Amino acid sequence: MPSLVGSEMCIRDRSKLYQLFQWEEEKIKEAAKVCINEAGKLDGISLFSAVNRKDYKIHEFMAYVLTSLREKKKVSDKTMRILIHLDSYQHWFSDNETGSESRPDFLMLEVENSSDDILHLKASVIECKIAGENTADEHKKKAYKQVKHGIEVLKTIFDPTSKSIKRRYWYAQLYRALVFAQVTFGDNTNEFTELSIKLRAILDGKFDISWNGVVLGYWINMIGENEIQDSTEDSEISIYNLSLIHISEPTRLGM
Repeated sequence: MPSLVGSEMCIRDRSKLYQLFQWEEEKIKEAAKVCINEAGKLDGISLFSAVNRKDYKIHEFMAYVLTSLREKKKVSDKTMRILIHLDSYQHWFSDNETGSESRPDFLMLEVENSSDDILHLKASVIECKIAGENTADEHKKKAYKQVKHGIEVLKTIFDPTSKSIKRRYWYAQLYRALVFAQVTFGDNTNEFTELSIKLRAILDGKFDISWNGVVLGYWINMIGENEIQDSTEDSEISIYNLSLIHISEPTRLGM
């Protein structure tokens, strides 16, 4: 990241973080450092959100940073895991969109380890909310609807059994999203070769995919550092409540 952009982000981030969280100066400084460090690893949409003068963009940027940090803490045995910012793929929703407010934030795609020739994908539609804990119920209800909508749309277009005349276009979109991701092993390994063959088979609809949804509520004044999961009647969508302690105290992240 150019130093000029980094400096501008640092200055603006500290100002925006103070407006959003009302923390003391030292916490704001530490949180800004975490954000800037993470920003260099995020996609262009989120990076521009960080320096956008519109205040509401800080929520989008922080949602990406917080979700990225949360996913890093997980131990995974998946061959590949990528977090897609759906603002970068708005056209996936163009035929079904009732407005940008109904589109969820992210799509997590995970490639399962398998010994067969089929690519097994796990897809998680994610919506994040950042607000005071006193308005949590209202935000979670809205987020739930967004995730439900996202699953319905994406499950339809990325259906390997689809008979739609546009199915090859959508398979190509899914393939593109996966191959543009960063792969953590060298391209001369057997693992890479096997995965590449399976990924190319997506273009012919040779894959399977399971769907679930996740609502992440980051509550500004929530006490404690453990995630709290809400009980719901919908087994497809999970709702989690999280505090912001990790973003303001980076030592808890091992940083």
